[in-house]
Order: sequence, then C-alpha cells, then structure tokens
Amino acid sequence: VYSIKGMEEKYVQIKANNFILNKKEKVLLQIIDVSHSIMYDQQKAENAFLAVSNACVSHELRNPLNSIIA
Repeated sequence: VYSIKGMEEKYVQIKANNFILNKKEKVLLQIIDVSHSIMYDQQKAENAFLAVSNACVSHELRNPLNSIIA
C-alpha cells in the first residue's frame, strides 16, 4: 500500500522473475496495481455485512410481533 499526498491509496503487487539473457542472469520486477480488486473485495464484504445485519434486525422485529398478533 502506498499513498501520495492529495491522492487516494493504491495497492500494488510486486512480482520478481529471474531469467537468463546473453548468458547473464537478470531479474524482472513487475509492479501491478491491484487497487480495483481490493476495493471491490472490501465493498463486497461491506454489502454482505449489511445484508446479515438487516436480516437479523428484521427477524428480531418480526418474532415478537407474530407472538402478539397470534
């Protein structure tokens, strides 16, 4: 995770690959921006939490009302 003043946080993945070129060992570093997938996962988790919370509250409100009506 890195952040630049005035900009949003970015999540990056760093991969290192070794290979041989002209009989010399080289290292290739890849810096991949994975911010969108991280943000998507966080939003998905928040939505799942809200769904469970709403289901619990709804259940707790319906149960006492059903016993009063019956």
